[in-house]
Amino acid sequence: MAKILSLDHLLQKKRDIEERLNPEVVQIKVGMATCGIASGSRAVMNTFLHIVEKEKIPAVVSQSGCMGYCYAEPTVEVTKPGSAPVVFSYVNALKAKEIVDKYIMNGEQVDGVIPINYQTIHDNTKTQKQTRIALRNCGFIDPENIDEYIAKEGYIALGNVLATM
Repeated sequence: MAKILSLDHLLQKKRDIEERLNPEVVQIKVGMATCGIASGSRAVMNTFLHIVEKEKIPAVVSQSGCMGYCYAEPTVEVTKPGSAPVVFSYVNALKAKEIVDKYIMNGEQVDGVIPINYQTIHDNTKTQKQTRIALRNCGFIDPENIDEYIAKEGYIALGNVLATM
């Protein structure tokens, strides 16, 4: 990764990353927080990766942090182009195959949808008793991918401070 030398450079990098991270293909995010891993999300992620590769499905499979649905792990968020994200609960290898075959490929309903869909963490502030600040991106980005953090305005505050000093 090239050095970021100014706030303008950081903002340009953010725009570039956003374009790259928002392809017009299906996005499959597997919840890989501790509770998800303990419930089998690694096997679920491997299943999705295998199916997408084997069947040559235009989709991006990635991990995310805690989605907040510990009671329903493993959870998987699927976003089809032009559609709101849908979160599936209690996903195992068989259900992963069903999600691909029925929901992604044919638009059919699949059991196990968690009835609360979201776009950003801010959508839930009216029903929550807390407001996430430091963890506001948890469940929305891959915690091991710095580009996703930059795309969600990571380091902007630091850039503003450094630019105005």
